[in-house]
Amino acid sequence: MEKKKIRSRKIVKYGMAFLIPIICIVIHMMMTDCYPFGKNTILLGDSNTQYYAFFVELSGRIRQGKSIFFSWDMGLGYDFYTNFFYYLASPVNLIAVLFGGSHMELGMIVSMCIQVGLCGVTMTYFLSHTSRNKMQHGWLNDILCVVMGMAYSMCDYMLAYQYNLIWLICLLLVPVMMLGVERLIEGGDVRLYFVMLFMSFVFNFYFSWFVAMIAVIWFIDVKKDSWKMFWKRGVKFALTSITAALSACVVLVPCFLAIVGREGASSLTEDIPFSKFGNFANLFQSFFWGHDIDIAGRTLYARNMYMGLSLLFLAVVYVFNRNIQLRARVKRLVEIALLVACLNLTGALYVLHGFTYPHLYSYRYAFILVILLIVSAFECAVNWTKPGIREGILTGVVFLVFFGGVFLANNEVQNVVCYMVTILLIIYLFMVFVLQARNSIKINSLIVNFIVILFVELISNAVYVNTDAYTTGKEHLGGTDGWRAIYNEKDNSDLNRKTSWILSQNNTVYSDTNIFSSIINTKVTWLFDALGMVYQEHGATYAYRNTTPVTALMFNVRNVLSDADAYYGGYTKEQSYNLKNDVYDIDDEIAWYTTDYAVGAGFSTDGSIKDWNVSDVVPFEVQNEFVKDVSGVEGVFTRVSPDELTDFDVKYRGSAPDRQILPDGVTLERKTDKNAYTYMNVSLDEDYHASQIYTFTAPRDMHLYVSLEDANKLCNIVTVDGNVIADINEYDAYPSPKDVLDLGELKSGQKVEIQAVNLSTVLKKGVTCIDFYEYHDDKMQECKESIKDRTLSLDTVTSTYVKGTVTAKEDGILYTSIPYYRGFTAYVDGNKTDITPLANGALVGLELTAGTHTIEFRYVTYGFKLGLMLSAAGWLIVVLYMVNLRRSRKKKVQAA
Repeated sequence: MEKKKIRSRKIVKYGMAFLIPIICIVIHMMMTDCYPFGKNTILLGDSNTQYYAFFVELSGRIRQGKSIFFSWDMGLGYDFYTNFFYYLASPVNLIAVLFGGSHMELGMIVSMCIQVGLCGVTMTYFLSHTSRNKMQHGWLNDILCVVMGMAYSMCDYMLAYQYNLIWLICLLLVPVMMLGVERLIEGGDVRLYFVMLFMSFVFNFYFSWFVAMIAVIWFIDVKKDSWKMFWKRGVKFALTSITAALSACVVLVPCFLAIVGREGASSLTEDIPFSKFGNFANLFQSFFWGHDIDIAGRTLYARNMYMGLSLLFLAVVYVFNRNIQLRARVKRLVEIALLVACLNLTGALYVLHGFTYPHLYSYRYAFILVILLIVSAFECAVNWTKPGIREGILTGVVFLVFFGGVFLANNEVQNVVCYMVTILLIIYLFMVFVLQARNSIKINSLIVNFIVILFVELISNAVYVNTDAYTTGKEHLGGTDGWRAIYNEKDNSDLNRKTSWILSQNNTVYSDTNIFSSIINTKVTWLFDALGMVYQEHGATYAYRNTTPVTALMFNVRNVLSDADAYYGGYTKEQSYNLKNDVYDIDDEIAWYTTDYAVGAGFSTDGSIKDWNVSDVVPFEVQNEFVKDVSGVEGVFTRVSPDELTDFDVKYRGSAPDRQILPDGVTLERKTDKNAYTYMNVSLDEDYHASQIYTFTAPRDMHLYVSLEDANKLCNIVTVDGNVIADINEYDAYPSPKDVLDLGELKSGQKVEIQAVNLSTVLKKGVTCIDFYEYHDDKMQECKESIKDRTLSLDTVTSTYVKGTVTAKEDGILYTSIPYYRGFTAYVDGNKTDITPLANGALVGLELTAGTHTIEFRYVTYGFKLGLMLSAAGWLIVVLYMVNLRRSRKKKVQAA
C-alpha cells in the first residue's frame, strides 16, 4: 500500500511538472487563434521559416525509404545527414513525423509542447534527487520541486526560445546530466553522466557545446572533498567526457567538418569591440516580472532572464544562509558573477557562442545562469534557517542597490505594470521574510508563501509577455492549400528541377532549388550572389529568383510556379491559375513558367569553365563568361550605359544624394560612378523607407534586363508605360541585397520607372548600384545548340547515386549543376576520378577525355567513415569499462 501511495505521489508530481507548462501554451494558442484553433501559429522565427521544411522532408524520406546521407529536394542538392543531426535528431521529433507532411505544423507544435513539459519534469527530478535536497521528503518538498521545475520550463529564456525547438532536447537533458555529475563526484559512478552527455552530442551537436559548459561549471560547484580527491574525480570526469564525445564521433566528426567548411558565412553583427561591456542595469532589469522578451534574440544582448522574483529573492538570501557552507556560497556567488559578466561582455559572448557572434538568438547560454539561480533558491529553501537582523539588512541593501541601479542606469524603459508588479512582489516577499525572522510565521508557512507567489507569477508572466508571440504560418501566407496539388503534378525526375515563388514566400518545401540551412556549401550561396539571384549575407539562404536564360541552362531548372514573372527572365508562361488567398483576402494569379534552356544536369566543355571567374561585381558579366566558357559564344548580354537611355533621370524620395562621401566600408568597384548612387536616409518616419526612382525612355526596340545592388537590401517597384510588372506591398516583398529583373522586350519610346526601395534606417548612408544590359536571344540559342549533343543523359538518380552518359568532343571538363560536397566520389567508365570543383568550389566538375563516357557519382557524408571508426573505438572503451565494473562488483560480493 505504501509503495502504491509513493507511486501515485510521483505520478501527480511529475504529471503537474509536465502538464502545467503545456496547458499554458495551449491556452496561449487558443487566445491568439493559433493552429489548430485558427490560422496563426506559435511556430515563430526559424521554426516557421526553416525547420518546418526539414520536418516535412524527414517525414517524406522515412515514408519513401530514402537515404539519410543526401537529398535532391532542396538547394539543388545538399547533405541531409549533417542537417538531420542539427535540426531533426531529437527522438521526440519522431512524434511530429507521425503526423505526416500535411499535418506537420501540428506535429511540430506537439513535439515542442512535449519537450517544454519534459524540461519541467527533468528539473523537478533533479531537485528531488540531488544531494542538495536536505528537506524531509513529503508533500511540501514535492510541491517545491514541481514549482521550481516549472520556473525552468516557464522562464523567459524558454518563453523566448521554445520555438527554436531544436535546442529543447538538450535543455531537457541538462538537469539529468547535472545529477550524473553529482553521482560521478560523490560515488564515482560515471554512467548517468556519460549517457546524458552522449545523448546531447547526438541529439543536437551544436547545443551540446553549452551542455559541456554547464557540466564543467557544475563539476566545480559540486566539489567538496579534498583537492586530491577533486583531481582524481576530475581525471575521471575528463575521461568520461572524452569517451562520450568519442562514442558520438559518427555524428560529431561529419558535422564539425561541415561547419568548418562553411566559408564566408557571417553574423549580422559587425564591427563589435571585443572588450565592450553592455548595460548591466538593462540585464538586471530583465529579471523583472513582465519584462519584454526578445523572441528572435535580435540584439547582441538579448536579455530574457526572468525566472520568478520569488526565486531571485531566495537566491539573494542564499548568499547569507548560515546553514550552507560559506565556501559553497562564495563559490556559487563567483560562478554567478562570472556568468553575469560574460553575458554582458562582447568578447565573452563571442567566445562562449563558439567563437562567433550569433546570427539572431543571442544569449544562448543564459539558461546556465537561470539554472544556477534556481538551484541556489532551492538550496536556500530546503536549508532555511531563521534569518537574523544582519541577514535582513544585507538582503534589503542588495535589493535597494539592485533597484537603484536599474532605475538610474537602464536605457530600456519598460511599462508601468512591469515596474509596479515587480516592486509590490519584492515588498511582499520581504514582508514574509521579516515575519519569519520575528517568528510570526513558521518556516513551512514561509515556504508555502514563496511557492504560491512563484506559481502565480510564473503563469501570469507567461500570459502577459507572450501576447504577441504568434505569427501566420508560411503555408497560410503563401496560400499553399490552393496550389500544392498543382505544384506536385510537375515531374522533377532526373534532376529536371522545379521551384515556386508565390507572394514572396521562400517556401523551401516546394522547391528543388531554394534552401535555408546553417549547414550548406556556402560557396553555392556566393555563386547565387555573383549571379544576382536571391541570397542572404549570413550565407545560410539562397533561392532561385532573379533568373535569366543563362541561369536556367546553368542549373537545369525547367519549371517555375510563380506570381512574379519579372523575376523569372528566360521563362515563358505556360498555364495560369487564379487563386484566392484567405489570409490577405486577395485574388492572386499564379502561373507555370517553363523554359527550353534547361537542357540537362550537365554537359561537357572544352575545359575553359575550370577558370570561370565568378568574382565580377556585375551579374551579367559573370553569366557572359559562363556562356563563353561552355560554348565559346560571346555577348549574350551587352551593357547599356545610362547615357544611352533617353531622358535617364534619378530622383530621391526619403533620402538625399550624397555623392561626395561614401558610407564607411563601402567602395565603388566600378570603372565609372555613373551607375552607383550614394545617399543618406533623411526620412523622419522610421516606417517610411527611402528610395531612388530611376526613369528613362527606351531609345530603340530592345530586350532589357536591370540589376540593382544595395547592402541595405532592396525591394523594387517597376512600371512600363504605367503598367506594373514588379510591385511590393504588405503581403508581397522580399528584401535582398541584389535584384535582377527582366524588363521585357521594350519598344522604342516606352517609358520605364524603377523605384529602388532600400531598408536603410534614418541618417544611415548607402549606395545603390544599377546596371542595364541588353539580352540577345540569338546568341543564347547559338549557345544552346552548341551543347545539345554533349549533355549528360541520366539513367539512374537516387539519393546517393547518379549514373549517366555523356559525349565529349574533345578533352575537357564535364560541367554539372550538382552542388559540390566533399562526400561525393566520382567514377568515369568505372574508374575513380578526382572531382574538379567549379565556380570557386560551388559545383561539381570532372575532367574528361574525348569520347563517350559512363559517369557515376556516389555519396557518403564526408567524415562519416572516420567518425564511425572513432565511435566504434569509443563504444569498445565503454564495453571494456562495463565488463571491468561488473567483475569488480562480483569480487566485492564474493569478498563480503
